[in-house]
Amino acid sequence: MSYDGFHEKADRIYRVHTAPFKWDHGAANASEIANCPYPLAEWLKSNYPEIEDAGAMFSLVRNIDTYDFSIIMIDYGISNIFDLNLTEDFFIRGRTDRPVAVTPELYTEEVTELLKERMRWDINTTIPRWQENSNFKFNMAVPFTGNYSEQTLNNWNTIWYETVPILIRNFEIYILVNENVNIRALEQKLDRIEIPELTTPLSVVLTPLTQLRYKDPSGATQLQMEIKFTHIRIFAIASLMVILCSLFNHLTLYVTRIRMRLRELALRKVNGASDLQIAATLYYDFLIVILLSLFVGFCIMIWLLPTFKENASISVNDIGIYTELAVYAVLLIVCSFIAGGIPVLYFRKHVLNESIKGSVSPGSKNAFRKGSLLLQLIISLAMMFCAMVFIKQIRFLHKTDMGIQRDNIVTVMTNYFALLTPYAEEIKKIPGVVDAIPLSRNTFRPTHSGSFPHTYTDSLGNQKNFNLFILMIDNRFFDFFGVKILEGRSFPNEINNYQFLLNETAMKEAGEFFEPNSENSQGFVGIMQDFYLFPTEKAKATKAHYPTSDVDSWMGALAYKYEDGMRERTEEAVS
Repeated sequence: MSYDGFHEKADRIYRVHTAPFKWDHGAANASEIANCPYPLAEWLKSNYPEIEDAGAMFSLVRNIDTYDFSIIMIDYGISNIFDLNLTEDFFIRGRTDRPVAVTPELYTEEVTELLKERMRWDINTTIPRWQENSNFKFNMAVPFTGNYSEQTLNNWNTIWYETVPILIRNFEIYILVNENVNIRALEQKLDRIEIPELTTPLSVVLTPLTQLRYKDPSGATQLQMEIKFTHIRIFAIASLMVILCSLFNHLTLYVTRIRMRLRELALRKVNGASDLQIAATLYYDFLIVILLSLFVGFCIMIWLLPTFKENASISVNDIGIYTELAVYAVLLIVCSFIAGGIPVLYFRKHVLNESIKGSVSPGSKNAFRKGSLLLQLIISLAMMFCAMVFIKQIRFLHKTDMGIQRDNIVTVMTNYFALLTPYAEEIKKIPGVVDAIPLSRNTFRPTHSGSFPHTYTDSLGNQKNFNLFILMIDNRFFDFFGVKILEGRSFPNEINNYQFLLNETAMKEAGEFFEPNSENSQGFVGIMQDFYLFPTEKAKATKAHYPTSDVDSWMGALAYKYEDGMRERTEEAVS
């Protein structure tokens, strides 16, 4: 929750997304959230006085020699919003040089010469390196003006970068709202906007910068798909319940033990023990168990920490975790001290006197114990109910056909598009590897960024818009992953032979537009079964085909299947 909170204007910065088909009554999946066309930033700034500034950003990765450059292409608005301190001259069009800014560690003579020779880029300034808890990982900033023409940037549709099409959804737009702006009212204004260049109204969605890590509707900056913010919250609440149950149980046993020692404590009081000595005796018994529990807990934590970090995908170093555990231990002791003080004060003043005088009021004797047990019972029943629901869900997920074979399969990806068929053949030669095929880098990362708008026309001339997830695959994908072709056949692995399959979800949404002999059905060869990469994610409307051009740009990953028990050996050999 601390991601990007270090920015000075973080509380006024919002990420902009669009629901492009929300107000298009002819669209099938109107709730799809996408990124934005580049001109939208300036349009929002010019038409809404609540918006102080707006800018666009585009991220890419370049590997040059031994350097990995994480690049953000930006405009002047982004520099102002995030205080990058880049002058307006940096973004002037028509400069004789092509200026770039890098983080301090890259501002060296070697890097300067390399970028000048290989990219014709000139390093003329530095930008600050941001903290690690940021959604933006970059070490270089490049102005749009040095790489795109003005005509291209004013295009509301598709633009091109070095022969690669970049759709409108690839631009990240951020706005800086004025102070004291009613954000709810602004969101209502932006829910439906009319832009002359677009044929249908557009819905704009705002997400606070500090919430992108766990609420980004496009999924681009969120936690890993299998780890959701809700899961972390549930885990924390369950842990808190366990701690509370333990604490109340300890208090109950503590009060019971005090009652068993009433005569002893009364005798101490009669023989001159002060209230402070009595309290110290009671506190000693109470806190010694807490300290012993913490010691045992720390030992277990040290033992389980490596496994826990692996399963929870935590990359923090052990020192940071132990520091937080020490803080937790101190807080637990303080809370226990305060909680334990209640019975200490009560028994010190009332019960000892009653024990000495021999008069104890009936009913008050077990009130605390009964109340504590009742509270524990309520918490325990709630946790038992939740546990039963989780067990049923897990059983359902294990028994449900997800439509794809995932056992004994590993995917291999790098930042460079070079893992093609020749590498697959080499991997097949590794002992323990059964088969290997090339596939698209986005095959197993089906976020909204992989969805593309399609418009289809029926026999009566009616049009509808659909967002289809594009799956660039080899035709061996179906046998390799056990994905069934329900109707028709697969497609050939030929660049200029455009044939495709749709999955069941796509057919439910757009099937009426793929009648035989229709214009839309040209190249349509079959229907494949829905498959689910993540148990909690719904199947997306998907269109699968072989790359129509430049296979290297699309097939940037590999998948290989290994024999039982050979995962570690094969991974070591492949790496």
